[in-house]
Amino acid sequence: MPPPSCASSLRTISRLIATSPHENLPQTAPNLLKILDGCGPVLSAAESHTTGKDTTDSSVSVHRYIVQLSALLNGKSFPARWTAVVLIKTTIELGGWELLRNSNVWVRGLLGIFAKPDPPATHGLAIVTLTKIYLLLQPHQTLKREITTPTLPQFIDSCLNLAGLRQSSGSRELDIFSPLLPSILDAFCALLPHHRTLFRPHLSRIGSLVSPLLAPTPSSSLSDDEQNTEARVLGAVTPQCSTAAQRLHVLLSHCAPQNTASEVWVKGLKVTISEVHRTANQVFRAVIENWEPIAGQLPYRPDARTFGNAVSDDGGGAMDLPGWIGIQAGTERLIGLLNLLNKYIGGPTAELVSLPLGSVMDVLTRVFSLTVPLVRGGHDPQEAAEFNSEITKEEREGLWAGLPQVHVAGMELLAMLVERLGEAFFPMVQGSLDQISWVFNAEGWDADVRMAAYIVLSRILIIAGTSLSKSSISSLSRMLKSCCCDLLPPQQQSLAAMNSSNLNVQNKKNHNSKQSSANADSFLAPPTLPSSSPQNSDPFPGLRQAAHSLLPVILLNIPSQHLRFSLRSQLDRTAILTQHKKAMIASVLFPPVTAGTGKARSSILPHLARSCPGDFEVEGLIRPRMPVIPTGKGSINDVCEGEDDEEEDYYSQGKPLRRASTNDALDAGPSQPDTMSGSNPPSRDQQDAQPPRSTSPVQIPEDPLPSFSSSKRLHDTTDPEGGEDQSDDHPRNFRRQHAPPSPKRLRVDPTTTDAGFEARNSAFTYPSSTESPALAPPPRPRLGSSEPAAPANALDVRASAGSAAATQASVDMESDGEFEIPELVMDADTDEAEDMDEDADGNG
Repeated sequence: MPPPSCASSLRTISRLIATSPHENLPQTAPNLLKILDGCGPVLSAAESHTTGKDTTDSSVSVHRYIVQLSALLNGKSFPARWTAVVLIKTTIELGGWELLRNSNVWVRGLLGIFAKPDPPATHGLAIVTLTKIYLLLQPHQTLKREITTPTLPQFIDSCLNLAGLRQSSGSRELDIFSPLLPSILDAFCALLPHHRTLFRPHLSRIGSLVSPLLAPTPSSSLSDDEQNTEARVLGAVTPQCSTAAQRLHVLLSHCAPQNTASEVWVKGLKVTISEVHRTANQVFRAVIENWEPIAGQLPYRPDARTFGNAVSDDGGGAMDLPGWIGIQAGTERLIGLLNLLNKYIGGPTAELVSLPLGSVMDVLTRVFSLTVPLVRGGHDPQEAAEFNSEITKEEREGLWAGLPQVHVAGMELLAMLVERLGEAFFPMVQGSLDQISWVFNAEGWDADVRMAAYIVLSRILIIAGTSLSKSSISSLSRMLKSCCCDLLPPQQQSLAAMNSSNLNVQNKKNHNSKQSSANADSFLAPPTLPSSSPQNSDPFPGLRQAAHSLLPVILLNIPSQHLRFSLRSQLDRTAILTQHKKAMIASVLFPPVTAGTGKARSSILPHLARSCPGDFEVEGLIRPRMPVIPTGKGSINDVCEGEDDEEEDYYSQGKPLRRASTNDALDAGPSQPDTMSGSNPPSRDQQDAQPPRSTSPVQIPEDPLPSFSSSKRLHDTTDPEGGEDQSDDHPRNFRRQHAPPSPKRLRVDPTTTDAGFEARNSAFTYPSSTESPALAPPPRPRLGSSEPAAPANALDVRASAGSAAATQASVDMESDGEFEIPELVMDADTDEAEDMDEDADGNG
């Protein structure tokens, strides 16, 4: 049952529609949509079939609202029909199946709008609304047969008529200026994979629609052939239309007869590859190429008779593309065909297909083999480009101007190959890296080339970065350094300061030199520029994002020993300055190592901790597997959480905890009962016969951490001759003289991994009145003896010391009911012994 507020909101919408003039409905539509968003429960509720008094208020409101929308949709007013289309789309999305099963009337009303002289805005909204309805009907097979199958052919025919391809008159002239063209192409791309048989009769008309849009040549309108109307018309094709047409061209293979979709797809891909080579033969004629085709293809030999004419193509061919004139138009056609190959590789297929990978890689090899020459006077082999002397200089310079964008399209195609093939692309990794490095070294000055190179390199390193050799990484050094430079802002220096310093240096060198020219406005510039100005005015945001994504991939996937120390330092410095958390974490996980020895160098972990103080990932990296430190009032109970029920009952009988200083137990020593004044410990029978003592409040020291000094350790109290320190002032001797042994003695295994931890747990164990006598303890030296038993090794010394300390702690707790932590002192020792001594003494 929907809430009453939804029904009242729906009644409000109906009242506004009824009372507002039709001319004012478009201005009221935003307010109506806001109110309609809260009416989803009442629109999607099951329809009530009761009549009379049993009819619910919600059903009446929904029925009245639907009737009003149908009246607006079939009305004679343009604004009313536009408002009806907008509300119908939102209503269908909110209502779900309850409204879809009754949407046949709305679908036919929307189709009728295409025959009316409505503005293009109404037609475009009708196309979007019908596409949404057909997609929502797709999971419901019954509704699909009742609504989609009868009406979708009429929708396809109406869209083609709006695009200028009217079947009745036989006209095939495409209305390239139609604002509905993007909406029509997007609708066909969304519906064609789900309704192949319904689109099959319209394949020829759809092919005529997309062919002029696959690889448009806007620069043809600027050529000398001003009488070429088709070339001027194609100059108005937007990139959005071209991208949608390429996707639709690839999806046409879904409409092939049964079990032939894969053959049609492969045939279309090979035809596109042939068209790429055919276009490249004309565009690259100004240079003698070093590319050699793969087996099965004949090398192209340009016709010398056409060298005097402007480079052009008459069009036609297997793809029925329009012609073009001029080197700029030729590079645009080549870029469009490479983008079409990209859609073939990245688009969905109806069946399992066989990708002709060799032919695709051959296209990339030919595209990447030609680069823009560097500045003359260098020694780079890329400068040695062999030109065709019969081609004019203007055409050759036009080729150099458009070649970087051709390489960008080629890198995007390569990135799509890596993404789709994944690890199967591994055999082509080395050759692809060489081609990218070759192009980057020649055209790295272009921002689009750098961005495309970063994207390709990032995807290649993810699948094969750890297996690259040191020589392969060295060839990418320039690209890695450029990535750091693109992330860091330029140096922020005042122009006035730079000019003044240059003038001062020049005057000192030569006082008689002529006065150099300087920009007077530079002296009026502020001393410093705002730090955020380079980032806010970044002209290439996509380039910065690509470099930002590449930096952690470099640190994660390239072995540290293959990076030069200077390059690795630059990568780490860039990560720190740009506050790149992922890159800094990657650097900490894979720190730089020394070449040859493999020893890890200093880490940037302090910078990471300072940059991300509250980040959980950084906290987990800094403190892995940190044990729980008891703090607060409930710490003692938390430590004893694993004890048996009797021990828990013993604790529950105690008094509230109170804080006490570390020396309280020592100060209370002389006031102990007379039973503790004897030096000889009682026998075992006397220990068992003693009644259990009443519990006393446990004292928690104010400082949970013991104080360390450079003096001897607590357990190391023997004199140089081997005897123990017999001074009465020493805490240990004082407790030994005034404390009896514990009823339950501590036994520490020297082979345990953490003797201090075992001692701490045993120190908190208290005997109960029903507890059975403890097992016989191991032999130990007498408290009054000055010569302790010699342990077997150093580990036994530490274990026995920890055992003695923990035993004396339990003695004090058993005798006076108060727990004390003696002062812990230590001297220089190994790390392992130092850790064990701290645990043993801290628990004593």
